[in-house]
Amino acid sequence: MTEGAAGRPPGGSDEPERLERDPFPDSARQRNLVATCLASGLASIGFLFVIPIFPLYIHSLIEGDLAEAAAWSGLAIGISPLLSASTGPLWAILGQRVGHKAMLIRSVVSIGAATALMAFATHPLHLVGARIVIGLFGGIPVAAMGAITASS
Repeated sequence: MTEGAAGRPPGGSDEPERLERDPFPDSARQRNLVATCLASGLASIGFLFVIPIFPLYIHSLIEGDLAEAAAWSGLAIGISPLLSASTGPLWAILGQRVGHKAMLIRSVVSIGAATALMAFATHPLHLVGARIVIGLFGGIPVAAMGAITASS
């Protein structure tokens, strides 16, 4: 019996052998990549949608001058990325231990809950607190990158 070009029998397929070696066929990897990118991108856009109205919302809460509203707005908007960058490596390490999908779900749920709590704020400090929660427990890009690299 002669062998084919890649060392397999003619008309034979090495697909079952390849699937045993590789638990993620290329099509599954591509689906995971597209799904993760779309989900994290849409979630990030949705959660960042509140940023442009933050100064107006804070100004209506404090009923004070614009300088005070600007200071609270800067603090509320800036604290979340700072904390997210600080806690990102910790979430990446935890994602390797418990699973990247769990970290992605944790991130989306915590950001969603904190964003919902912002609607009930009666003082700018409540908004800053919710943004601190987002910074500590959020991190959609970190979770998404971990999930993508784990399936590559």
